[in-house]
Amino acid sequence: MMIKNHIGSVVVTKGNKLIGIFGERDILLNFFNADLGSWDNVIVDNHMKENPKTLQPDDLLDTAIFFMASGDYRHIPIVDDRHEPIGMVSVLSIITYLIEHFPQEVLTLPPRPIRDAMKAREGA
Repeated sequence: MMIKNHIGSVVVTKGNKLIGIFGERDILLNFFNADLGSWDNVIVDNHMKENPKTLQPDDLLDTAIFFMASGDYRHIPIVDDRHEPIGMVSVLSIITYLIEHFPQEVLTLPPRPIRDAMKAREGA
């Protein structure tokens, strides 16, 4: 479902209430190192992140960015006052928003140096 719909994360609910979030990172961390036999045997509840950080509809963009930067989140569900999911904010959606609303500022950002970690070391 995630691949077909080009999304990186899905909410997990019980009785319309958010109980967890399951994303591409969970797949990488849990499934490729486990001998599950088949994707058909995977139970999402066993691998989801329970009680994830959430946003309210009236939260500001800086709140989402703060949660993502300080909590290692890439997707944050938006819930209503009944804790029912009504949307999702992703890193990609924030970047897209910034590019669409502030194109000149984004296009004129100064270049950043390549990190030292990117430099190849010689030898074996």
